[in-house]
Amino acid sequence: MCQNGIDEPPSQFPRSVAVRVMPEIAPIYRDLGVRQNVAMVAFPGGHEIHVPSLRAFLSLVFGPQ
Repeated sequence: MCQNGIDEPPSQFPRSVAVRVMPEIAPIYRDLGVRQNVAMVAFPGGHEIHVPSLRAFLSLVFGPQ
């Protein structure tokens, strides 16, 4: 999963770059047999972790805790 803050500074990892590289990343996940784990989450904020979507993703991948 790629998380991307919509306020990410252009000098870091802006959403435009994230959108552009996702099609390049997806085949790697497919080859590893985890195609379902390719996701991109855009959220309000900058260069930070969006905890709610991270928890949801980890719960999906590893099961509820």
